[in-house]
This record gives sequence, structure tokens and C-alpha cells, in this order.
Amino acid sequence: TPFSTGGQPFQIIYFNARGIKVRDSSFIVLFNFAVFNIAFILVGAISLLLKFSYFNDILQKRGYGYLLLFGFIINLAVTVIALVLTFSRKIYYILVEVIWKKITGWPIIRKFKLENRTEKLRESLDDFHREAKKLKKDIKIWVISTVYHMIRIVCFYTIPLFLFMALGENVRGNELNIITGTM
Repeated sequence: TPFSTGGQPFQIIYFNARGIKVRDSSFIVLFNFAVFNIAFILVGAISLLLKFSYFNDILQKRGYGYLLLFGFIINLAVTVIALVLTFSRKIYYILVEVIWKKITGWPIIRKFKLENRTEKLRESLDDFHREAKKLKKDIKIWVISTVYHMIRIVCFYTIPLFLFMALGENVRGNELNIITGTM
């Protein structure tokens, strides 16, 4: 799925079935998504710094290098949005007080009586925001999680290298090119 999303709602449902509150599982999933994107951005930035000119030369300087930068910018934007959603109080206000109330006022939606759930949604979002504030101060967990995700990403992107080697291809001297090329 785009940006490796889509499974998160099912993860939340799974956590909820195991007795973990939706609020807590939502926070876990969003935190994991944000940290993964931070790690992906860092690994991507390192790859761009190390190998941009190499791949730009291979692509015969036809502007394909800008596609690499465009992809990097899209990932950076998704990461910033995830972090803003995690930590911004104003976003929560807009979600609950503006968007939710407008949606629950639509005639077709009114029959579901969702306006009764507004307070519960507000409380859940307040709890979520409190947890995010606590985690925001815990730099150690951010760093450790990011490093683990970076290791995971690099390991994942070494798979093509091992496939080439298993197929008998001579990859000596091109190991870093293959790994960064698959990112």
C-alpha cells in the first residue's frame, strides 16, 4: 500500500481484541509510523548524500535525479504530517470541534447519532495528546527506536544484494550502489 499504510487499522483492531485500549494502540501505531518515517528519511538522506551523483550519472543526467529528490520530499512531507498529527493540539481542535461536528450534522449521518460520541472522542484525543506530550520529552526512546528502524531498513534493502550474490552475479565493489539503489 502507499507509504506502507493500510495495515494500521487492523493492528489497532488486533490490539483492541487483546485488551489494549484503542487510544493506546492508536498511539503505538502512530508513534511507530512516525519513527519509521524518520528513520526512512535519515537513511534516504544518507543514501542521497553518498550516491546522488553516481545515480545521476548512470541516469545520464536527464533529470531523473529530480525524481529521486521528489520521492525524498514526499517521504519528508508524510513524516512531518505524522509528527504534526501526533503533537499538535490545534489539529485535534480542528478535527473534533470543526470537522467532526460538521460531519455529524449532515442529514445522512445524523441518523447514526454520532454527536453523542463527541465528548468520548474529545476525551480520547485528550488522552492521546497527553501520552504524546510525555513521549515527546523522552528523547532516548526516540533515538533508540529510530536506530532500530534504520537497522531494519538497511537490512531489508540488502536483500537484493544477497539475491544477486545467490544468483552468481559479481557484485564486488558495487555493494553500496545496490543497497542504495533499491532504496
